[in-house]
Amino acid sequence: MPYTPPSAEDVDERQQQYMNIPRRRGRLVRRAAVQAQAFLSAAINEGVLVEEMEHERGEDCRRRPVEDAKTTSSTPSCEKVGPTEEEWGALDGSNVEEEEDEDEDGVRWPLAKRCKMTKPLTSRVRHSEATLSIMRHFWRSKGVSAKLQLEKLVGLAQTRRLYADPSRIDIKLQQLCTMLPGADVVKIVSNAPNLLVYDLVLSIPPKVAALQRILPRCDIIKILVSSPHLLTFNIEANIAPKIQHLRRLLPGANIVKIVSAAPNLLSYDVEGSLTQKVQALFRLLPGANVIKLISYAPTLLYHDTEASIAPKLRALASLLPGCDVTKMVCAAPPLLCSDIEGSIARKLLWMREMVNGSVEEVYEKVESNPRLLTCGYGVVFGRLEFIFKNHGHYVPVKEMRGILLAPVSRFERECPDYAAYLAQQLVNAEWAQAKGRSVQEILGKGVKHLEREYGNCLRHVVNKD
Repeated sequence: MPYTPPSAEDVDERQQQYMNIPRRRGRLVRRAAVQAQAFLSAAINEGVLVEEMEHERGEDCRRRPVEDAKTTSSTPSCEKVGPTEEEWGALDGSNVEEEEDEDEDGVRWPLAKRCKMTKPLTSRVRHSEATLSIMRHFWRSKGVSAKLQLEKLVGLAQTRRLYADPSRIDIKLQQLCTMLPGADVVKIVSNAPNLLVYDLVLSIPPKVAALQRILPRCDIIKILVSSPHLLTFNIEANIAPKIQHLRRLLPGANIVKIVSAAPNLLSYDVEGSLTQKVQALFRLLPGANVIKLISYAPTLLYHDTEASIAPKLRALASLLPGCDVTKMVCAAPPLLCSDIEGSIARKLLWMREMVNGSVEEVYEKVESNPRLLTCGYGVVFGRLEFIFKNHGHYVPVKEMRGILLAPVSRFERECPDYAAYLAQQLVNAEWAQAKGRSVQEILGKGVKHLEREYGNCLRHVVNKD
């Protein structure tokens, strides 16, 4: 007898039956529990899609069918694998052992049955390689180029029918485009593919409205493109309390600005791990305005304070003996996100070699202008080297700030040969040839692009050595 996928009503009834079955002492489960669980698993994987359970507490976790389970002509062919006859036979009681359970009052509970199945139920949709190839082509046509994201989306077709049906995915993407105007919906789905399982028309607009109410004057679309998983939360039950706790944790800070710059903070345990990180920053930076520091660089809270921030502070103090490291990182927070022993140490070495001044003078200049150390490889080495080779002298210490922190347009006006010099350096290093570009193509993209390319070239050479 061919297997017929259960209806949505049967799924709800079986799940309710499963949820209401009592468990005794955590070890004996009645036979109906095994049946209901297998039934529900088979139903989900045979095409009755259900809404995902929301993150954390407080979300309405009712499961309801959101898509038609029937296979249309546009659906790629696949091999449907449900419970076999032998597996269903095991669930019918022909392969179970009877067991009695005795409670604390001595009452014996008869026939609590436990299944003795020798192998797990097989409830998976197996697609042919041709179907997977179709899905790869579909996602590439939508602009998904990253291999990891592409394989993740294609891999989901192995467990859910929806992800193997381009026509249904297109409908979902169009719905997201309507509800999130101007957003890169393909990027959103690539980072949070479970959103496709939701009833988007019913669930997304209320969540977007709730976010706009909680975070006024905030670009909600930009936040959701950066952190689409926020749409899987219950906004009122989970996000709103976190915003309130952030306001108490960082008094006087612009929480809307912080969340806009680092939206992933809303997925953290604000009362637990995030509070501990803020307290650790107060301890590591005595006398510093930590709240102002976090407001300027909220992504610092993404880092493990003890395993990442503390070692960097020690490395910076060792690299710049006698300098006030706390004052430096408060003036230039990106230092705490940099590779101190690698890129920062190398840039400091270039400054000592190509600046006309003693080591102490260079350190003093860097301490008073710590942003000099946050300049890119191409800016530091390219500009200092250009002045030395084209003007025949080292850069005076007092001119370091004006040269390295000058806007690209101003430096280009003062040094009109700088762009040609960078292009020639890229050609000499065979970087342009490796990228398949001519000198004319490189020059056409401007000095800012040339400095970035030269920095990548230097980083490649340094890492190679």
